[in-house]
Amino acid sequence: MGVNNAELMNNLGLSCFYAQQYDMTLICFERALALADGESAAEIWYNIGHLALVSWGNGLLKQLFTHMPD
Repeated sequence: MGVNNAELMNNLGLSCFYAQQYDMTLICFERALALADGESAAEIWYNIGHLALVSWGNGLLKQLFTHMPD
């Protein structure tokens, strides 16, 4: 199909997470961030933060957002 955009990769990352395909989750979110503009990037970072909080707790969440790019 050739469709490759930030929203698609973001949704695919969420799907991979809930299917317990954690290695693919990270790859999808990295690709989504590479393709994202301002508003899309905010939504992607929100999802990454939510998954980090649910999966690994506050420690990783604090570390993740401390090193977040501008």
